[in-house]
Amino acid sequence: MPDRRETDSGSHRRCGAIAGAVVSACALLGLAFAVRPVPAVAGPEWQALDAAPVSSRIDDLHFLDPLTGWIANGDGAIYNTTDGGATWTTKDLSAQATTLVDVYFWNDLEGLAVGGFGTYPASCRAVVLRTTDGGATWTQSAWGERVNRFQFFGPDLGYASGVTVYKYTEKVAVGVVPILPAKTGIAALPNPFGPRTTISYTLAARARVALLVADPSGRIVRRLASANYDAGAHQVEWDGRDDEGREMPTGIYLYVLHAGDRHEMGKLVRVR
Repeated sequence: MPDRRETDSGSHRRCGAIAGAVVSACALLGLAFAVRPVPAVAGPEWQALDAAPVSSRIDDLHFLDPLTGWIANGDGAIYNTTDGGATWTTKDLSAQATTLVDVYFWNDLEGLAVGGFGTYPASCRAVVLRTTDGGATWTQSAWGERVNRFQFFGPDLGYASGVTVYKYTEKVAVGVVPILPAKTGIAALPNPFGPRTTISYTLAARARVALLVADPSGRIVRRLASANYDAGAHQVEWDGRDDEGREMPTGIYLYVLHAGDRHEMGKLVRVR
């Protein structure tokens, strides 16, 4: 009868050899996987531009092409690059808008910026600024005083949103009014007019009123009213002069009324 210890010893040797072979095979297989290069996965990469402006809040940017673009920040500044962000120039507009939330250029000279002036919400009013020289100078635009976003499909067609929706076409912005309470009612007489005209409007309730006269490009010519007014009928005369007292030439003008959440616009024709 064979010695059981010898049999067990032989079995252990055979099992040890098999186990060693399995471990060696696994080690070789692992080494093969370890030395095989892992293919790189291509994907988008974002890198901070070293020369880009740093702000507590950059709200919007618009690029005409890969090199030319503008950004607007929450401190009322516009930045412009013409070399893809390698260098930037700054235009401080805080005297006109303490904060900016949107910027749009439809070519390298003409653009709009939207923001607010004052402390929100007690004394903050919306501001729309326009430039025709690439951002070197900016003037306040009368239309859409309460808008905060733009989308353009070319130099003569665009939309803006705010309290209502505005459509920009043929260099004049027209309110596309949704369902709102009864209109304030506004008219100008005489119209056409010579030396002066009277703009009349009615308020259904006490409201904050801004009554403006602008040229067809949207540039504000005269600020006729900016205060709280009681309900009822109101009249304001325009003597055909701008805010600086200069006589305005004959032509077409717009009168724009913002009264609470209601906005109306009409056309004035000045003749001699």
